[in-house]
Amino acid sequence: MMRVNLLRSFAMCILLVSAVSCAKNKAYLVSSANKNINISDDYGKADTEILKIIAPYKAELDGQMDEQIGTLTGKMDKEKPNSPLLNFMGDALLDIARKKYPQKNIDGAVMNYGGIRVNSMQKGDLTVRKIFELMPFDNTMVLVEMDSIMVRKLYDRIAEYGGWPMSHGMSFDLADDKAMNGLGNNLPIQSKNNWLFAIPNYIAEGGDNCTFLLDAPKEDTGLLIRDILIEYVRDVKQIIPDTTHRINVKG
Repeated sequence: MMRVNLLRSFAMCILLVSAVSCAKNKAYLVSSANKNINISDDYGKADTEILKIIAPYKAELDGQMDEQIGTLTGKMDKEKPNSPLLNFMGDALLDIARKKYPQKNIDGAVMNYGGIRVNSMQKGDLTVRKIFELMPFDNTMVLVEMDSIMVRKLYDRIAEYGGWPMSHGMSFDLADDKAMNGLGNNLPIQSKNNWLFAIPNYIAEGGDNCTFLLDAPKEDTGLLIRDILIEYVRDVKQIIPDTTHRINVKG
């Protein structure tokens, strides 16, 4: 048996100020008492009957989470302004968006840097569990229509944060926390005034200071970005880290 000496006393100090006399009253320790409470060594042990009940469900869940869905040929780090992990996230979102909505001309995809919850992914098997660790949030993919001014604001926001995941076909020069010479879908931003981007609902709802997107026409697809990543890995099967620079730092 463990014995825990629990002090069940407290000192109450109350300073009473009389509005009439302004006299000060002293506070005194009223009482003090100790009491020993016995706690069994069995306290806190797992209930074996409950463990038996949940065991088959846990085994089934572990089997689903540990399913191999692809392989990673090299380490992918999470770094700004460019890194293979950022490229992977952007490319996965764009490619699955285009797969799901072939009738729409989706120009690019962007994700916020803070949504990536691991610092790196190691070479080897890619499992469902690893994708959950990478993206534990239930963010959904939103298709947002933007004019060229909004796109430039989005690129400037990415520049201010030092870099976010962006899909292939997107790039800009970074100088003094500003984006210059931006490309979307391999086209200059100013070349047209109707753009369509796939982004997380977090950004579409104004997160990370993207309030300029609040009034933009948009469609929430309801597709979880985590499920999109899983589908992308299943489709590609072998993920080769892409080391290309989509943000070119100047100066």
